[in-house]
Amino acid sequence: MSESDLKPLDRFVEFVYESTRIFRGFSMALDARKLLFALAAVVLWGLGAMFINVVNTLIPILIAAGVVGTLILFVVLAKAESEMSPKNSMLAYGVGTFVIWGAAVILYFVTRENSRVPVLWVFQPLWGLAILSFFGTAICRIAAVNASTEDSISFREALRFALKKLATSVWTLLVPVMAVLAFVAALAVFGSIGRIPGFGHVWYGLIGVIYILFLLVGLFFAVVLLVYLPGLALFQPAIAVEGSDSFDAISRAYSYIFGRPWRLAFYSILAFVYARIVLSVVALVVVWAGRITNSGLARGVGEKMASDASKLDLGVIFGGFPYIATGYGPLMRAANHILTGRVHDSFKDVEFGGWLILFWQYILLALFMAFGLSLFYSLVTQIYLLMRKANDSTAFEEVYAELPEEEQFAGEFAEKPAPVDVKAPPAKPTTEKAEKTADVDEPIDLAGGEDKNADK
Repeated sequence: MSESDLKPLDRFVEFVYESTRIFRGFSMALDARKLLFALAAVVLWGLGAMFINVVNTLIPILIAAGVVGTLILFVVLAKAESEMSPKNSMLAYGVGTFVIWGAAVILYFVTRENSRVPVLWVFQPLWGLAILSFFGTAICRIAAVNASTEDSISFREALRFALKKLATSVWTLLVPVMAVLAFVAALAVFGSIGRIPGFGHVWYGLIGVIYILFLLVGLFFAVVLLVYLPGLALFQPAIAVEGSDSFDAISRAYSYIFGRPWRLAFYSILAFVYARIVLSVVALVVVWAGRITNSGLARGVGEKMASDASKLDLGVIFGGFPYIATGYGPLMRAANHILTGRVHDSFKDVEFGGWLILFWQYILLALFMAFGLSLFYSLVTQIYLLMRKANDSTAFEEVYAELPEEEQFAGEFAEKPAPVDVKAPPAKPTTEKAEKTADVDEPIDLAGGEDKNADK
């Protein structure tokens, strides 16, 4: 029975019951495989963010960005090697490498007058998207299988799926932004023609005539960016659930957002409140763990231990108790602590013992952030399944399933049957030879052959 066939009260009861799937997020986030992927993402992202803040120089950051982009391109093409010829693969790698390093050079000349702008507004978001494009897809894949079938997949299967869909994830997360930037760049090139001496007023008047066309395109891209922010939460679940390409993931996310915006808003608010409560409780436990440990040791070791440990007060990072009442929440405040470069400052003027104490406290902070990341992707995967059910009437159990690796390559490595050597039949003898052969080879009938001849 479809949802439209139900009575209003029954539809409301079913809606409420389905919404309770969001409350499974806490148990789903505790999955060890998701936590490992999330911890790796937090550590790599934190190291990259600290590198950008500490170096804070355009050229080294551009070189690092070029190296990372080239490595991602190599991984993407290596996974697609079976679908491309070696010649096309080498050509794609060469063109992609040229584009990556060419963009780095262009960005240097465009922003060298103000190097702080690309550091904060370009490289930090790009680094975050690069990390999430891989690890986020792996976490969503585990969450999708677990949420739909209550089954599980191995760490290796999730890793293989994330590598296979790396290009799709990168393009899905970047294509809307790249389209807007391309439109802005095209307008800049188009408008620069007016800098020709003696032609500026004419060109300016022509722009005024056709400005309405540019404005309509700008309106379209404004809507794209408006939907892009909530779409970010649905892109990777769409890839993990459907096994789709970039176009399908973007179209699904946008259609769900435009199709039932109020339902999506309800799910998002419910998930936000639930995640805020869960993260606040977990943050309280983490803060108590640090303060109980530090207070006990400080009384034994002395003032030096107390001063070193106080340089990293997790309660201050989380915003103070009650953590649920703070503006950004404990997870965002922890990320902001790393983004603003305060990690490097906390290790200044600290001895070896204090350095290790701070190091282990940061490991505890990374574990908290990993749990928050795992919780986020678990919740958005549930929201995607709920939105798909509401829009397409697709059952929760329908999730893209990959063939096992041995079945996937069974046809390629199967043993081919040995060729059968079929010999041609011997040629029939001629009539004379056949008669001679019959006379010679005919057996003698000892029982009655002579009587038959005599009768004849």
